[in-house]
Amino acid sequence: SKGINFSRSLSGSWDLTPPIEVEPAVDSPASLRATARKLEASLDSLQEQHCEYVHQLKEATDVTSSSLTTEISLALEELAKVIDQMNASINTKKDQHLVQAHKDKLKEHRTIFQRTKRREDEIIERMQLLNPFVERDEEDRTRLDILVDEKISMSYSHAHADDFLEHGSRLNSVLSEQTRNLASGVGKLRDLAKGTLPEVDMTMKAIKRRKVRNMIILGVFTSSLVILLIIYANYIKST
Repeated sequence: SKGINFSRSLSGSWDLTPPIEVEPAVDSPASLRATARKLEASLDSLQEQHCEYVHQLKEATDVTSSSLTTEISLALEELAKVIDQMNASINTKKDQHLVQAHKDKLKEHRTIFQRTKRREDEIIERMQLLNPFVERDEEDRTRLDILVDEKISMSYSHAHADDFLEHGSRLNSVLSEQTRNLASGVGKLRDLAKGTLPEVDMTMKAIKRRKVRNMIILGVFTSSLVILLIIYANYIKST
């Protein structure tokens, strides 16, 4: 496939740069890495042109079309395919680190593209609010552009869904770990209670026995005192 870098300036003239040839994807890891580097270099150039286009768009009085969005989208899609092929041919830890580096680069390019595209849309919407007659040049918008935009939207939706599932998986792992810790804590408390409750029960029984004994002693003492008082009273009366 060919990554063609071209855009039309706000004055209407076309700015063409030499196309970057991309080798057909093969199973060789070295060839895949070379293809990925070429695509990343192409994306650097395209996104630099896109940022410049958006910057110039702020000073424009009308909207001119640009194929940069389509070119960047196709390059991102092609880079994602190459990275998937590289991921399928991982053999060593070094290969895994290289693939992760390309994934991080792809994520960075996507973030920059989304931010620049959002800024472009905001500028156009503001221009349309200020001047209702300002519209996009729909004549240059082909069926391929429409399909690419739809595919980009689906790719972003899938990426958000993957992020949501990954977040749910991490949350499930955390909850499972907390549940295991809680179960372990409950088990320790149960074991501690098994060793402590019998001692507590023996102590309560000893206290109860002592209380009964004290009541008996007090009852005997009280009865003896009453008997002595009765005897003493009778003795006083007889004398």
